[in-house]
Amino acid sequence: MMNERGFINSVIDTDRMKDVLERNGYSYEVGMLQPATLALDKKSSVLYTWSSIPGPQNIQGAAGRPSPRAVWKAVQRTLSGDYSLVQGKPSAESIPIPLFVALVMAHGNFIYPKPFFYPHEKKGIRYALGVILLVGVATLAGLIKSPKPTLAAHSLYALYFYAGGPWDTIKQILGLKSKL
Repeated sequence: MMNERGFINSVIDTDRMKDVLERNGYSYEVGMLQPATLALDKKSSVLYTWSSIPGPQNIQGAAGRPSPRAVWKAVQRTLSGDYSLVQGKPSAESIPIPLFVALVMAHGNFIYPKPFFYPHEKKGIRYALGVILLVGVATLAGLIKSPKPTLAAHSLYALYFYAGGPWDTIKQILGLKSKL
């Protein structure tokens, strides 16, 4: 209804993540509904509108959402007669894609990418950060103590990662069609 009235441009993603979700034991009855924010006054005039349009720049809707403070500031400006912020912009605060890839890979113990499924996710980002720290320390220790075997192991992992391994799923998660 809100889309039909032109208030927001809400997106329901039905296909892109289907096999990634199923592989991790999740599914959506209709699809993944991307978030949107809308503020109206008593006369149904738009005070603020923002919709997440999934793409690689916002990690398919996982980042770039406006903060509550920014939304409230925009609503207050509109109420004062300044309509310059009615159409919300994505937040400049976004997670860099390499960090996002590291987090989803660590969440899957670097075997396969495992996205974070809120609210079902128990381990979350803290677990992934712990895995990254553990692997980083182990890699550093390996490079100091036995650099050749450590580099060989990482080379084999890179081969696994890009040759039909997790990279294809990560491209799907990010919505990338071409090689980086």
